[in-house]
Amino acid sequence: MGCLQSELLRSSSPVADRVEGHQHLLIKQVAFECGFRSFAAFAAAFHRSTGRSPQEFRSANCCR
Repeated sequence: MGCLQSELLRSSSPVADRVEGHQHLLIKQVAFECGFRSFAAFAAAFHRSTGRSPQEFRSANCCR
């Protein structure tokens, strides 16, 4: 994991906010915008950071 990825995931809120707040973007697009080279790496790092997959996080937080 590169510096950008580890910095983004140190505090999950910037990445989580992107997943939640950019409903028009595919989660895969958010991953690449955050500097990840693969969706699998993003999903694994996101899960380690938040305890949920990006899809689970978006579904749980989409309609507050």
